[in-house]
Amino acid sequence: MNSAITVNQLYAILRNCIKNGNGGKKILISDDDEGNGYHELFFGITPSKDIISMVGANLPFNVTEEDAINNYVILG
Repeated sequence: MNSAITVNQLYAILRNCIKNGNGGKKILISDDDEGNGYHELFFGITPSKDIISMVGANLPFNVTEEDAINNYVILG
C-alpha cells in the first residue's frame, strides 16, 4: 500500500511535470492505492470538511472524520 502524499509534495511533482513539457496534458487519477484502475480528474482541491459535512464520506481505513477534516484535502 502506498502512503498519502502532501499538498507540498504534489506541488513539487506537478512543477517538475510542467517543467518537462507536460503542463497541457489531462490528468488520470488512480481508483485505489494499488493503481488497479484510473479515471479522469474532474475537480481541483476541496476542503474535506465541505464534503464530509454535506454527504458523509467513505474514508480510508484508519482515517477518522476528525482526522480527515483536520489533516486532509480532497483532490478530484
